[in-house]
Amino acid sequence: ALLDARGFEGVRTHHGYTLQAVGSGATPTELARRLGVSKQAAAKTADALVSEGYLRARADPTDGRRRVLLRTSRGQALLEASALAESHPDTGGKVEGGIGAEEAP
Repeated sequence: ALLDARGFEGVRTHHGYTLQAVGSGATPTELARRLGVSKQAAAKTADALVSEGYLRARADPTDGRRRVLLRTSRGQALLEASALAESHPDTGGKVEGGIGAEEAP
């Protein structure tokens, strides 16, 4: 698949949705609300994306107890590659591992 070839192995649909929902920054609670999932589910996905280098977490400048999630350059590159993969005419909009791909069982 195109995303695998570009170094984005193992990316799942919900990873792309999470990166999009982070936008210009979000706390885990804001992320959960934007995605319509539990705080635990949002935190688990965010932690995985931080470990993979797609997101970074920093202390909230107004409240050091909270953390703000931000896309890294790798996370932004994934969103751009995924948009390209979805628009690739040979794939019909479905690319294995892409944001538009179906989840594997």
